[in-house]
Amino acid sequence: YVNVKGPCGAVSITVNHIAEYIGDSPIAQDPDGDIVIYKLLDAATPVYDIAPALPKVGDELLVVGQYYRQNVYFRAVVVGLLLTSDGVPAIAIDSIGWPGLSGSPAFDAEGRYVGSIRSGHVSALGYSGLSFLTRTDLIRDAMKRTCP
Repeated sequence: YVNVKGPCGAVSITVNHIAEYIGDSPIAQDPDGDIVIYKLLDAATPVYDIAPALPKVGDELLVVGQYYRQNVYFRAVVVGLLLTSDGVPAIAIDSIGWPGLSGSPAFDAEGRYVGSIRSGHVSALGYSGLSFLTRTDLIRDAMKRTCP
């Protein structure tokens, strides 16, 4: 998960298939955007601003996550905005979405949150080198529903 500044205070965000490991009850969920929002899960973890707009094709991002309990940091480039095979609007990046990276946040050059890895593209030959991020426009819409 990642902590971000929402319209009604800081919240924690992840993707649907990671939510089962968190244990707390979400305060909002958008299955169509693959987004789950919680009250702030860990106040000691940094809270990030959300990028004001969707990234553009060619923008470089920094992805931060864990792979087999090792911290990983890697650069990815936005290759498109699309619908995934399961119909979810997403940001496509040129990075393999290894198992275990789901929910890993991506940041723009200014250090603002732009989305979380939700899946990687798998073909008959294996992982293709594409991953898909949740979209911040859908995250903002879901966060508005957390306000009293």
